[in-house]
Amino acid sequence: MNHPTRPALVLDPVEAAQHGQAILDNVLEAIITTDSQGLMTSFNRAATRIFGYDAQEVIGRNVSLLMPAPDRAQHGGYMARYESTREARVIGVGRETFGQHKCGLVFPIQLSLSAIERDGQLSYVGLVRDISEQKEAESHIERLAYYDALTGLPNRRLLLDQLAQLHSRFAKQGGHAALIFADIDRFKSVNDTLGHAGGDALLRATGERLKECLVSQGLVARMGGDEFAMLIPDLDADADMAQLEAAQWCQRLLHRLRCEHQLAGHEYRTSASLGVLLIRDGREAPEALLAHAELAMQQAKSESRDTYRFYDAEMGRSAALRAGRLNDLRLSLRRQELALVFQPQVDEWGDVLGAEALLRWRHPSRGTVSPADFIPLAEQSGFIIQIGQWVLLQACDMLAAWRRHRHTAVLSIAINISATEFRDPEFVATVSRALAVSGADPRRLKLELTESVLTVDLSDLAQKLSAIKRMGVSLSLDDFGTGYSSMAYLRELPLDQLKIDRSFIVEIDRSARDEVLVRGMVEMCRVLGLSVIAEGVETPSQRERLLACGCTSFQGYLTGRPMSAEDLDRLIGTDNAALV
Repeated sequence: MNHPTRPALVLDPVEAAQHGQAILDNVLEAIITTDSQGLMTSFNRAATRIFGYDAQEVIGRNVSLLMPAPDRAQHGGYMARYESTREARVIGVGRETFGQHKCGLVFPIQLSLSAIERDGQLSYVGLVRDISEQKEAESHIERLAYYDALTGLPNRRLLLDQLAQLHSRFAKQGGHAALIFADIDRFKSVNDTLGHAGGDALLRATGERLKECLVSQGLVARMGGDEFAMLIPDLDADADMAQLEAAQWCQRLLHRLRCEHQLAGHEYRTSASLGVLLIRDGREAPEALLAHAELAMQQAKSESRDTYRFYDAEMGRSAALRAGRLNDLRLSLRRQELALVFQPQVDEWGDVLGAEALLRWRHPSRGTVSPADFIPLAEQSGFIIQIGQWVLLQACDMLAAWRRHRHTAVLSIAINISATEFRDPEFVATVSRALAVSGADPRRLKLELTESVLTVDLSDLAQKLSAIKRMGVSLSLDDFGTGYSSMAYLRELPLDQLKIDRSFIVEIDRSARDEVLVRGMVEMCRVLGLSVIAEGVETPSQRERLLACGCTSFQGYLTGRPMSAEDLDRLIGTDNAALV
């Protein structure tokens, strides 16, 4: 079927112009047309919104009016070149550039430019979009990706990018740079005392001091926590001179960080430990470089703090050995290689009062590993928390078994608790859970606190100890007299017993000075209502001098070496008086 042809809609020139302008005015992008001389012939509403000019202000004026100074000066040359050569460098190619608002503000734009030739005459159509918000969003995303939110410093990712660029440069032409890894000494005590707000203030202040020290000669990055890193490029081409320069940088940084901070109305003196790696070529990956510098920092921190150490190959070998031992230690619980032995604690008559549980590691290839070799490793790695939980459960299970027999129900078991375990937020709950699960008598469990525990926040320490005391558990301060002891601790903390360290016992039968010190400790405990026990008692003469000083409880080789649970059961069933 044939349909009648619909007549074409024909607009007169005025209506066509109005129709075209209506379309242009409702387009979101700015549309600007110019003649061959660059004089603007149309300017839609979006252009007014973006550039701030009304159409009547710009029609007939050169489009360079909308450009910032550098582009404005060169615009005429660009148009003349295109008109003579028809070589399109900008036309037909979308690009990002800058526009200038009527008020003078320069802002980023996306520009697409087309050329139209009609009857031998050129005209141009420009499509412009304001991309200020897009650029701001991209900048924000970049800051989130490459900068630390707390300090505003570059983060680990940006530092790795810089190391990768250095890696490429050194691989081609050699050179030297220093990578310095810094850790604030005793930062945790600030966090524990002032909370995270105080810790954050210290981190921001430290970042500022590092930036001030380096000025524009290197990059300062925050790695996370209380760790920072500095990359100092372009050191001397000679390796010895470069190492000397790196050492001088470390000394400046240590001096700058060795300072006092006013935090929440309190004065805190801080320092830092630095590890420095001299980067000599482009052979190692950025992550490996960071690991080496961090390892050197850990060496500085373990030796003395407030100092620096250079990385060397021996550190790498030691770290690999340590990592292997730590992996073995982590597997030891699963493989049931850890075991408890027990050293008796006796009274003046030789009757067994209880025992201290001591940890042993029976390694399948290394034999019995000394606690002195693996306990520090466990504490440094934090694995001591899992080990401590296992020890606690084993001791509670043994107390529960003893509870069922009249001659063992009154005996106690003492276990050591390290500062790392005590800082665990779940520590009190762990003790409560172990007692509940095992059915042990809480009064027979004794927690021996090493004096390193006294370095934690005193109020937090007192709260945790009070909570444990309310369970009925006894508390003993181990190694008394060797470190942090003070009357303030003894007055504020709910302790039951002090254990006199073996260093005061070894020569008590030959040293009047040691005897006077022990006598004073025993008298102090009497006044404070604390019991006292001496460890490391190995000879009858030592025991006699201790009795003369008023100490009537002992632990040491004289009364029994560490033994298995089975041997301890047999010992308890014997005539205990034979022990002395």
